[in-house]
Amino acid sequence: MSQVTVIYHSFTGTTKQLAEAAVEGAKEAGAEAVLVAASEAGVKDLADATAVLVAMPQSFGTMTGEVKSMFERFYVQKDEIKGELPMAVIVNHFNDPDMTLGLMTGITGALGFVPFGEWLKLNAGELESNLSVARELGAALANA
Repeated sequence: MSQVTVIYHSFTGTTKQLAEAAVEGAKEAGAEAVLVAASEAGVKDLADATAVLVAMPQSFGTMTGEVKSMFERFYVQKDEIKGELPMAVIVNHFNDPDMTLGLMTGITGALGFVPFGEWLKLNAGELESNLSVARELGAALANA
């Protein structure tokens, strides 16, 4: 059985709702799914994962400090991360998310993750329609 680990950071709860929708989608597709706050995430959360999703808001035009801190913790222990783990990304934004996605591309390569699908740039003002998109991504990760 596949296991999808969904890691999120949320200021207002909107990004957490997107992460929870992805977990629901993965479970509906038959996978185990785990939801972890970025502030608590460590490489141990990736040990049984067959795919990972990182959902984050965009703050000041880039990833939030909590998410950056998480990736720094991962980097210190990168030898413990199994290679070629599929990774999807949701950036919940009001402004252009390209800088955040560019950073994610570098981080993905440095940690040995493999980009999964098209990374989602979801406008924070469109929560209802974005929940179904996040649910679909979770289902797709279940079959990665």
